[in-house]
Amino acid sequence: MISTDFPLMRVLVVDDDRFMRDLVKMTLEQLNVGQVQVASSGAEAISRIKQSSRAFDILLCDLQMPGMDGLELLRHLGQLQFK
Repeated sequence: MISTDFPLMRVLVVDDDRFMRDLVKMTLEQLNVGQVQVASSGAEAISRIKQSSRAFDILLCDLQMPGMDGLELLRHLGQLQFK
């Protein structure tokens, strides 16, 4: 049986589509993920990551977004040595 209780896990969901952000957030909350944050752009995601006192365990990111797309976000995170 797969556990569906992740009270200590922190997840950041990055998607420019509000419906998808809300759907993924709701699904993660139903799995009892401890903390789910959302960002509507790559720039907002970087800001949240930099301001966070604790690292995110999982980053779920849309690849096609206006402005900074998902691949560019991942490159920026690599430059920041995001782990």
